[in-house]
Amino acid sequence: MGLKDFFGKLKSKTANRVHVDRAARVRVNELHDLEFAASQPKFAAPLKIENISLSGLGLILPEETDFASLTTIVGHLSIKGQSLPLTLNVVRFNGDHVGAKIENPAPEYALALQKYFEFEIAALHLRAARADYLKSVPNGMPHWYQGSNNCDLSYVSNGNDVVEFALTVFGNHLEGGVGKPLRYSEVSVKAPGESAKYKGSDLLNVQRTVDADMILLAKRVLNAVEGLPEDHRASLLKFLN
Repeated sequence: MGLKDFFGKLKSKTANRVHVDRAARVRVNELHDLEFAASQPKFAAPLKIENISLSGLGLILPEETDFASLTTIVGHLSIKGQSLPLTLNVVRFNGDHVGAKIENPAPEYALALQKYFEFEIAALHLRAARADYLKSVPNGMPHWYQGSNNCDLSYVSNGNDVVEFALTVFGNHLEGGVGKPLRYSEVSVKAPGESAKYKGSDLLNVQRTVDADMILLAKRVLNAVEGLPEDHRASLLKFLN
């Protein structure tokens, strides 16, 4: 018993959703192929990007920067090899952290961002179901983050640790747990085959191996889920190592 006992099963109520009006802001980390090279003013190295959205960037600047006179940064954003010119208007400082708004972003910028961060954007739309709506399980506390387009995250925690989980993003399904192998499946509408099983009403075609690209995308998704307790996030990421 475990995830399979509550996965996709709620009491006869609808979980409250919280809608965020601001532009989706993605936290950038070492998993992303992303950098911003400034030409005006010039810096010795590309600037570290802390977060990014359709309307702006969060940057970390060198400590020796003349912040008092810094109002505009001109440069190029590189997204997986694609170079996009940007003019940034500085709107706030917090130490060496700078928040900047993009001046007249070109349509190509929005297209590149939405394509590259489609998994993170899906993760930002995941919303946690209320705990009292989920059926109890014997091995811990159940959690369910539900989205759209075949995207959701469910797991069972025991204190600060996760004991088992299931993550589905655009029909790509990954599951594992303590003492369990990591398994990858694809949600399918095909007739059940020899290596097929069901997740709720969805048919899963179980794959024999989990490739590195799927692991990377799963890590990116888990890093982007908002409201996920950090100790649970860290525990989930350990299963992917």
